Amino acid sequence: MRFALDTNILISAASSNSDDNSPPKQIYNALKNGDYILVSCDKQLSELRRVAGYTKVRKHTKSNDVAKSINYIIATAVRVPANTFISQEADDPDDNFLIAMCESGCVDNLITGDEHAGLLRRGSIAGTKILTASQFAERYLGWYRQSIAGKMEDLINANGDHYTIQVAASFNRSALLKVSKNLFRHVRSVPDTELCGSYWIVTSYRAKSPWYFLVFGNYASRK
Repeated sequence: MRFALDTNILISAASSNSDDNSPPKQIYNALKNGDYILVSCDKQLSELRRVAGYTKVRKHTKSNDVAKSINYIIATAVRVPANTFISQEADDPDDNFLIAMCESGCVDNLITGDEHAGLLRRGSIAGTKILTASQFAERYLGWYRQSIAGKMEDLINANGDHYTIQVAASFNRSALLKVSKNLFRHVRSVPDTELCGSYWIVTSYRAKSPWYFLVFGNYASRK
């Protein structure tokens, strides 16, 4: 499979720490394992070198590790022209090179987190699927998010017109806590851009015994 990453995700992948479980790090590990082919261009790789030297990137990582990761990416990436004719343009003209890379490089998946470019809303361009790093890592790498226990006052004070997902109910609160740890495995159908990572266990009563509901999310629409 051939994929392309937008520059921000490429930088995150190169600068993530060895114990990082983030989607960009998982994508970088998959690249190193030889599972995928990275498609890039001279413009993007030059930008990668430049931005990785920023202080805010270097202070959170070991500079030698970042340099090694960047050198690996540069050495292994398949370079394609990024100034070719494209069938459609991004909302941000500065991101047109991503479309050019996808079309000239026969890319299967473009991984981006940039809402302003308008690419995520399109879902695909020609034969290239457009995904966030989280969506790609979930779909192809077996990664899933860690859900977070929400504060009950946040649920109580939430917009009354919003929706939550009831995932499970039980007399056994401990059983629901176990489910909550892998909660994102049960709600993968929810669009990535609308995911809320909080869950709550709400107490009610049934047959005069405590009855617990595991609810998840805070969504403006049933969709």
